[in-house]
Amino acid sequence: MKQQIGYFAIIIYTLYIISGTIKTIMLAYNMSFPIDISILSALFLLLIIILTFYKYRDFNRDFLQVNIYFLLFFAWMLISSIYTPSYSYWSHKIVYFLTNFVAFIFPLIYYREFDSKWFFKMLILFTTIIDLIFVINVLPDIYINEAFYKASGMYLDVATYSGLNILLFVINRVKFKIPLMGITLLLLNLYTLVASGGRGGLIFTVLLLFIYMVKNFNKYFIVIISSTLALALAISMHSVNISKKSVEEGDRTINVAQRSINRLLLLYDNITEGSKEVSDNKSVNERLEYLEFCKEKIFENPVNFVFGYGNGSFSREFDGTDRRLYPHNIVLEILFEMGVVGLILFLLFYTEVVKNYKYSSTIWAVVYLTLNSMKSSNLTDIRLLFAIMAIMVLEAQLSDEKEHKLLEERKK
Repeated sequence: MKQQIGYFAIIIYTLYIISGTIKTIMLAYNMSFPIDISILSALFLLLIIILTFYKYRDFNRDFLQVNIYFLLFFAWMLISSIYTPSYSYWSHKIVYFLTNFVAFIFPLIYYREFDSKWFFKMLILFTTIIDLIFVINVLPDIYINEAFYKASGMYLDVATYSGLNILLFVINRVKFKIPLMGITLLLLNLYTLVASGGRGGLIFTVLLLFIYMVKNFNKYFIVIISSTLALALAISMHSVNISKKSVEEGDRTINVAQRSINRLLLLYDNITEGSKEVSDNKSVNERLEYLEFCKEKIFENPVNFVFGYGNGSFSREFDGTDRRLYPHNIVLEILFEMGVVGLILFLLFYTEVVKNYKYSSTIWAVVYLTLNSMKSSNLTDIRLLFAIMAIMVLEAQLSDEKEHKLLEERKK
């Protein structure tokens, strides 16, 4: 019974981690629940955290240290809110950022019943279903269905999930009881990774798989990965098409795999402004513009370099608005809004998490999500990164405990 409750709690935790993407899919299909699923799942998790703490009332030293660094960073975020030019978004950002804290502390407090392997399985299963819905049903009609167009940015999440799932299968050796199910899910994620058009997810996945392959050279591994990638590309080349509709050009279709290839080729191409043909590369231009702006403003004067412009200040400094706008790179975001002080505090927290990388293969997933956060994310949308980081801390602690027990047994 206790184990079943633990599995149910992990399912709720998984839904909480990906609740933002679930809500995007619901928005595309004009679906809604009476209560926000992020809030509902967060309240459930907080209740479990409180009950667990009340029951055991103990923390280990590593847990306290890593969370002290997190809280120091959050404290500096609050302090930087005092001098921010933002008049409303700063408060929203604080609330949204705290969702990362719930994602981080839940596995560490609930560690007695938290099964990371079960979490990875649930994450793979749920995200694969979401990815397929997007690639097969939403993506083909994003240009002709206004509701679907609202979810067009979800391709980034799909690519991120797909790449992460592949790494979990290959490196973390996640296995399902039914082998065919595991193989099917792996192939589906290879397909959605190629079909999504998310350049970062595709590049980082291939890069890390290549590094892992070189580090752990195995001829069978090379054959399996190369053949499955080729199969996924072949499937996507004959899969659903994306319909584009414009007044000037009329209707035409582009194959999903061809779209992904085109997006990769457009990374460094110059764009004709206003052309729908090359609108996919607009994001690259925007990121380069944000990068140039950050370079100018961050080093404008010593005070702003050290303390930043204040929490939530990027949009106010960039175009005078007070809204959810960010440079698509969490390092630049922290340095811009919270200065060197904020960046040092965040790096202390991050270093405390990854310092025991030798004890956990989840470090590859942490690196993958970190790379993605430096390309497309912001501080309020990295719940998944914090969850994987927490699991890495947990795995390192368990490995350390096993090593300690072995030493004690040898002494006896």
